[in-house]
Amino acid sequence: LAHRLADAMVAASGGGDDDVQVRVCALQALGRLGATEHAELVAERLAEDASELVQSAACIALAGMCDSSRAGAIAARLRQDGTRLAAVSALSMLGPEVVRAHGNEIVSTALVSPDM
Repeated sequence: LAHRLADAMVAASGGGDDDVQVRVCALQALGRLGATEHAELVAERLAEDASELVQSAACIALAGMCDSSRAGAIAARLRQDGTRLAAVSALSMLGPEVVRAHGNEIVSTALVSPDM
């Protein structure tokens, strides 16, 4: 199942609105499944996808995979309005050590933001 989801996400990388929803749903499912064998693909979506919805889903998916090695990439999304909430949520899902490691970024970018 995880391989089919990953294939669907790759196939939907064309950029249309429908494709965005396919990528978001595939990322959500991969995160819920804890499909760590696809963490690299999810990290690529976080780094390269133009859609903030996809980036947000990738943040949460990586946290669902308990992939704290990607916390820095997730924390970088604190600076974007459209991904900030997902980034804070994902960092908190990764546990107190990750939150402590990125505490200054969370406070300086997220907690002082008017949308939080």
